[in-house]
Amino acid sequence: MQLTVCGFGGAGSRLADRLVAESETGGEPFVVASVAFDTDPATLAELEWIPAPHRHHYGDGVLGTLSEDDFASGEFAPGGGSDDSGAEHPKGGETADAAATAVND
Repeated sequence: MQLTVCGFGGAGSRLADRLVAESETGGEPFVVASVAFDTDPATLAELEWIPAPHRHHYGDGVLGTLSEDDFASGEFAPGGGSDDSGAEHPKGGETADAAATAVND
């Protein structure tokens, strides 16, 4: 099986980077393409295995788009809150978002 991996956010990008590392340093390579997306350019710069042209910075970051009033309302409390579905995240905080797609030969 061959994979294309895509990391979203800091944790997802680090996870995708680790998958590429495992693929490159193990036996038969299994990652055929990789890409990372994050709002923090420093996180993207720390990646070692995803090629620089495949690292994409987007947006201004969460704190650049919210005001103090948004945080005061409690809706965007750091480390908690809800996702787009309205469901409470069980542990709060950052989640790892990475996707892998199998490519059939």
